[in-house]
This record gives sequence, structure tokens and C-alpha cells, in this order.
Amino acid sequence: MTQSLPGQATPVGSQRGAKGPFVNALAGLTLRGLPRIPNPVKRLLLGGRSVTIDGNTLDTTLQLMLVGMSAVGLNALIASLDDVGAARAQLRILAAGFKQDIPVRSVTNLSIPGPARPIRARHYQPIDGDGQPLLVFYHGGGQVIGDIETHDDLCREICREGRLHVLSVDYRLAPEHKAPAGSEDAYTAFGWALDHAGEMGADPSRVAVGATAPEAISPRW
Repeated sequence: MTQSLPGQATPVGSQRGAKGPFVNALAGLTLRGLPRIPNPVKRLLLGGRSVTIDGNTLDTTLQLMLVGMSAVGLNALIASLDDVGAARAQLRILAAGFKQDIPVRSVTNLSIPGPARPIRARHYQPIDGDGQPLLVFYHGGGQVIGDIETHDDLCREICREGRLHVLSVDYRLAPEHKAPAGSEDAYTAFGWALDHAGEMGADPSRVAVGATAPEAISPRW
């Protein structure tokens, strides 16, 4: 099986003094450890508090993670887009913390001819992949944050559970690339997928598009 390379978590550059490295180290350790803590212990650490909206109670692991991030001065899962570098780094840390390398049949890195430069893409093939549909996937993040690595496990999950081929597209991001650069890459990649679906082992007559937001990245517990 071909495995993709796990994303590297870039330090949050916007944190001042020694706080940045401390936050990064704490985030990596906490995200990996929280899912293993029994729920009764998490509730105890939360002081019995819970967050319930419209009858839906927030998962205790996520509650505890938010409390911990607030304690070190972070007020959201993803930093404000006022500091794009910090937001991107924080999303990488979040994704890397939950990384599981969910198994699929194969993972192949591709390069698609683009309107301005080659477009990075990654093809995930399901276990029973011959003749299955193809999903062209565009990661979330408002065309500002996110990349192939931050959404790698999510694409693996879609591929495995949906029994679909998934083509994840690493389109250009703002503010380095002004609109409509990202949309042009997305459209070009979709056209390429239509022309090459059969070569990837997918059904050329069943090609769809899909996208998600960074908040959709979640641990599987």
C-alpha cells in the first residue's frame, strides 16, 4: 500500500516570547491524549459542566480541548484569519494531532497541468476501487487556509467508508493568489478528473465534486 507523507506541523509564529513553542507542544500532546481519557474523568475535569445547544450536547473531548486552549490564550480551534500564517499553522497542528493514516487501497500524489502552475493533487483508491465513483474534493478554509495534508485523514475516511475514489485538489490560496485563482484551479482539476477518471480506475460516468470546512476535521472516537 502506498502511504502519503504526514503533514508537518509548523510552529505558530504569531505567539510572542516562549508562549508559541509552549502552545504548540501542549497542543500536540493534548490532542493525542484527550481521546484516551475516560469520559467520566473528562466530565470531572470539566467540573460537571456541559455545553448543550438545541438539545445537542458538545462532545466532552472537544469541550475539554476548548477549555485547555482558552487557558493558554487561544480562543478558537483555528486562529483568526487576521494572521494567516498562524491560522494555517494552527490548523496543521489540529489535523496532525488527530492523524491516524486511515488505511485505503492506495494513495498516489499527482500533478495536474494548471492555468498558472502545476496543481498538486492526491488520489485515494478504495479497497474495492475498480469502477467505483470518483469524488473531486476541495478542502475547506475559505480559500485561505488548509491543504492536502490537513485533510488527508478526512479524504481517507470518505474513500474507505464511502467506497469512493477521492481526488483531493491543492488549489492556490489567498492572499498570495488573488481570486479567482483558487476557483480556476478547482475548475481545471475537475475537467482533468473527467478526462482521466478511467485511468484512475474510477467510473468516468460518475464523477462528483465535494468540499468541507476545517471545522469538519474531527477525531474518530
